[in-house]
Amino acid sequence: MKKEIILAAFLAMAGSQAKAQISAVNSAAALPVTDTINWGQLGSTFTQLTSPQTVTSVGGLSASVSDAGTLERRDEGNGWNGNFTLGDHLLWNQVDLNPITITFATPVTGAGALIQSDQFGAFVATLSAYNSLGVLLGTETFNGDSTSAGDGSAIFAGLDSTSADISKISFSANNQGVDFAIDTLDLNAGGKVGNSVPDAGFSSLMLGASLAGLGFLRRKLQ
Repeated sequence: MKKEIILAAFLAMAGSQAKAQISAVNSAAALPVTDTINWGQLGSTFTQLTSPQTVTSVGGLSASVSDAGTLERRDEGNGWNGNFTLGDHLLWNQVDLNPITITFATPVTGAGALIQSDQFGAFVATLSAYNSLGVLLGTETFNGDSTSAGDGSAIFAGLDSTSADISKISFSANNQGVDFAIDTLDLNAGGKVGNSVPDAGFSSLMLGASLAGLGFLRRKLQ
């Protein structure tokens, strides 16, 4: 009877270490924003950029931004006539159609940005998040309408997690079928108090430790 009780206790502890959950965020207001990365630090509008480029958030978080082709800085109203807010500093993947990838030196809980296709009309943005091992945590799609309104109506594509486990994110549009630009990157870098749960790697470690401990206790009880 003692063995069954100990087994149940260990399995309950291991099972409680669930994988973090990723959810879509459709507005900056819905993301607990604690930090931002402004692309203006990469130069004035029309500056062409090789990959990767190191950037720093307002709060001091280091990250790298990359694209398999060439990135370029543009400003809404000066090199980009879309539906971001006039004067916003943008990052454009030119016409190479490759995803824009941002890798964080320290994992974050959530991230997102306004995004617009370079072609007017309906488009679908995709945002994916990965952990420090490169494992895909989740992918979400967002339906947008690309216009020349210049009024800040560009859609927001964001992801938020129940744990600070997002080490890399990747933006694309129309399944890499169209080039696009993104606005300031909003970050939830502080985590969610009370909701943090370890990722799958930690869960496996806990399960292994639990089973090892069970084996030891079984030997003691025999």
